[in-house]
Amino acid sequence: MLIFSAAFSLFLVCMVLFGQIPGKSFSLKSASDIFQFVGEGIGLFFCTRIALRLYRVSNQLRRQLLESKAARRAPMS
Repeated sequence: MLIFSAAFSLFLVCMVLFGQIPGKSFSLKSASDIFQFVGEGIGLFFCTRIALRLYRVSNQLRRQLLESKAARRAPMS
């Protein structure tokens, strides 16, 4: 993610150095929109991955809790 942010920043600086005016240059706006879309896609990927991990861990903890409650209720022989 840091590499993507650095590349995007470097691209914007280079475009300004080559005389592109922010907000008025079609190529700068187009490229900026594309980079922004890609960045949002990367963010979506990582958020989805984290959400799935949390879901799995919560299910695992719920299962362990139910098993420990069942073990306490079972008569000891």
